[in-house]
Amino acid sequence: GRMVVSDWTRPSRKNPDLPGVRRLTVPNIWALVDTSGSIGEQELSLFVGTLLEFSGQTRVQVICWDGKAYEPIKLQGRSVEPLKGRMRGGGGTVIRPALEKTLEQMKPLDIVTVLTDGHIWDWEEAGTRDLLSKVAARSSVAVLLWTDREVSHPRWRSLRLH
Repeated sequence: GRMVVSDWTRPSRKNPDLPGVRRLTVPNIWALVDTSGSIGEQELSLFVGTLLEFSGQTRVQVICWDGKAYEPIKLQGRSVEPLKGRMRGGGGTVIRPALEKTLEQMKPLDIVTVLTDGHIWDWEEAGTRDLLSKVAARSSVAVLLWTDREVSHPRWRSLRLH
C-alpha cells in the first residue's frame, strides 16, 4: 500500500522494463523531556500534550531527564497511560546523559526533539555541543522546543512552545 512505491532507479528483478519498488519506513520520534526542578505543572502539561500529538502520528520514545537520563517510555497512539507514574525527575538540568542515551539507541533518520524550559546548565560545554551535532547528523530532523529561555544550535531547528 502506502509503504511501497515504484522506483525507476532500480529496475524490477523480474522484468527490467518495469520499475523496481522501494519500501518506505516511518521513523521513530525520540522526545527528550526536561523533567528538572525548574519545570512546573503547566510546562509539563504542555510537554505531555505535545507528546500525545507526536504519538498520534508514529511511535515515540520518551526519555525524561534532569541531572541524569531515565529509561525510555514507549508511546503509541494518543494514550497518556504509559506516562503515568513513570515520568521521573526534579533534580538539576544536565542534558548530556540524555543525548548520549539517545545517540546510543536511535536509528539513522529517526526524528529527535528536546522539550525544555531552556535553562540547561551544560548547554555551552564543548562535549554537549559535540553530542548535539552528532545527534543532529544521525537524525532526519532535530528540533529544540523551549518555553522560557531560547536555546539554539546550528544543526537544530528551534521553536518556542506556548
